[in-house]
Amino acid sequence: MGVENEISSWVRGYGKLAIMGVGNPLRRDDGVGVEIVKQLSGKVSRRVKLLDCGMVPEDFLLDVESFKPSHVLIIDAAELKAEPGEARLIPPQKIGDTTFSSHIAPLPILVNMITGDAGPNIATLGIQPSSTEFGEGLTPQLQEAAEKVVEAISRALKKAG
Repeated sequence: MGVENEISSWVRGYGKLAIMGVGNPLRRDDGVGVEIVKQLSGKVSRRVKLLDCGMVPEDFLLDVESFKPSHVLIIDAAELKAEPGEARLIPPQKIGDTTFSSHIAPLPILVNMITGDAGPNIATLGIQPSSTEFGEGLTPQLQEAAEKVVEAISRALKKAG
């Protein structure tokens, strides 16, 4: 099942969606989540809130809470033991099995803060980086992967209505 199908299935029936782009753009591919959120700007409906969270996604919890989304998608570079650019939708119960980028709060803690007792449906879109060395800009592999993910999310949201 491709990532577009995974996203389509997960987002089906959403009311509002918050997309949190996470990562450090000064560490090459670690900034892929931030880049995807930037590329999605202008390509989503008003039912979607895009958040460029950088390295501190926990600072955006009030923005997410006030938006009252039915779904929250966190996009981040992740060590998936896969080819660079491969993307996988990771459910909350599997987040602890994956190593994510260099932000301050570990993602499992962030997910617990968002979901609480009866919070939104949450998932993480992890993307395998090629390089997280210091430097600006995504590697060519990850730039191509980011563009494909943007298209996959756009199409999935159109299918979901």
